[in-house]
Amino acid sequence: MDHYVLIASRNDREARDANYCFELGAKLASKGHTVAVFMVQNGVLTACEDKPELLAARDAGVMLLADSFSLRERGISAARLNESVLSTALDFVVDRLAAGDKVIWH
Repeated sequence: MDHYVLIASRNDREARDANYCFELGAKLASKGHTVAVFMVQNGVLTACEDKPELLAARDAGVMLLADSFSLRERGISAARLNESVLSTALDFVVDRLAAGDKVIWH
């Protein structure tokens, strides 16, 4: 199976399709692929919510990550994150690219 990193850079207040990464991630994970959704820029705002799409992705086995720099830029502490979301550095994406994961930025 393949490995995917889906980069979510927008939230639903600014884009109608902001949940695309969570929905695609859940579908890919349900087919046996390894999937991580990396929230960056305004996408990290979703990391503080209990959105059904986020929770469905988690339940499907998707790893949920929020960019630590984007969180700091928006004054969001790790304590405010949904319990399913981990704060991590952008290095995660670079490492996954180097490992050959398929990366989709949305």
